Amino acid sequence: MELQAVRIVLQTSMELQAVIVISGGYRIMLCPMPLHSNQKEFLMIVSSKPSVKFWAVGVFGLIWSLMGCYNYLMQINPEALAQFPEAYQIVINSRPSWVTVLLVIAVFGGALGSALMLMRSAVARPVLMVSLVGVVVTFGQAILEIRSAPGAGLIVMGTGMSLLVSSYLVWFTHRKDGREVLH
Repeated sequence: MELQAVRIVLQTSMELQAVIVISGGYRIMLCPMPLHSNQKEFLMIVSSKPSVKFWAVGVFGLIWSLMGCYNYLMQINPEALAQFPEAYQIVINSRPSWVTVLLVIAVFGGALGSALMLMRSAVARPVLMVSLVGVVVTFGQAILEIRSAPGAGLIVMGTGMSLLVSSYLVWFTHRKDGREVLH
């Protein structure tokens, strides 16, 4: 159920305070809005309460994305980069600057999108979608660069997992459960 606003007009002069009724996981709020002296108008807002799965997906997405942010920060540190396996160094050193920009968009966009998701903001959807585009391009560049380098399987698995997590976050926020709680 998507967020809905319904106008209710009562033909009475009685005063009604704002009422919040929680029933079956839905929140119903009646907010008084005077229309005329003999009518009372109320705005009823119905929204869904987030499920435990929603919170779990959002927290997992945020933690995963923050680990990606940390990974990126390690990649731009020359001392830390020297500690990376050879295959990682090949991918990082051969990455064009425009792919690096997309990597930054992917990891920080994923963290922002997950945080917005936890704040129940509908803006999370397009932010996560842009992040997914960054992940796809970064994944493609990594696959093209490593080919048969030692340790290539780890890069494919790690970047592939990022692709799966990003895709799932986009899918989750666009499905019924995600649409009901993001507004």
